[in-house]
Amino acid sequence: MVQHEGPPWQFRNVVSQPLSSPPFRRYLIYAFSEAFMFGIAGPFFWLMALEELKIGSFWSNFYIMMVPMIATAITLPLWGSACDRFGSRPLVSLGTLASTVWPLCWLLATSSHFHTALAVSAIIGGGVGAAIFVADMNMLLSLTPRLNRSAFIAMLSVASALGWVIAPTVSGALAEALRDTHVVLAGRTFGSFHYLMAMSLVVRLLHVFIIVPRLPDSPSGTTGSLVRYLLSWPLRRLSALLWRPEY
Repeated sequence: MVQHEGPPWQFRNVVSQPLSSPPFRRYLIYAFSEAFMFGIAGPFFWLMALEELKIGSFWSNFYIMMVPMIATAITLPLWGSACDRFGSRPLVSLGTLASTVWPLCWLLATSSHFHTALAVSAIIGGGVGAAIFVADMNMLLSLTPRLNRSAFIAMLSVASALGWVIAPTVSGALAEALRDTHVVLAGRTFGSFHYLMAMSLVVRLLHVFIIVPRLPDSPSGTTGSLVRYLLSWPLRRLSALLWRPEY
């Protein structure tokens, strides 16, 4: 490990040095907003599955944990390559926009017809949402100096933790306050969990259009060019298989 040079650090240095960097301050705002975005409805998907949709523990874990994790593991190599090519911000923009499918599908799901909606949310949320994970890791390494990196990671953890504390507290209080409030639309009854899904959808859109554009990242491509790259990926793979030199 690199030996520390200069005067001994004090506790305030762990806070003051990361906050003295304007790019990193913007990244801290992004980290808080991202945690808040996911924390609005994150802890309540299981409750909605069990209490509102009444689909049981197996299907709840299947669509909330198993399928998204498999989709994430399969697509991570693709997102790593795309991040090297286009930068972090396009991945975050596309991944966050795609993540709106998750609360939207949960709004559409019913206790009698839930497999299609929850499968779509799990596959898209896990597959395209993995882009956010890759971009976050890339920005973490690029925006934190090698020397004293632990202080920057500590402040990043504080920002994320605040988002994860505040968002579920607010949404939980809201769910309790609106527990007996129901709205009937198109023959369907929407309750407190549906309000949280709608709130999560709005917060995700605000995050991607207000916070993400201010990220201290210099992308080498746009979100549009990333989408075109992804759409042409199957053709490139097929061409690589068909046009091998040995054939």
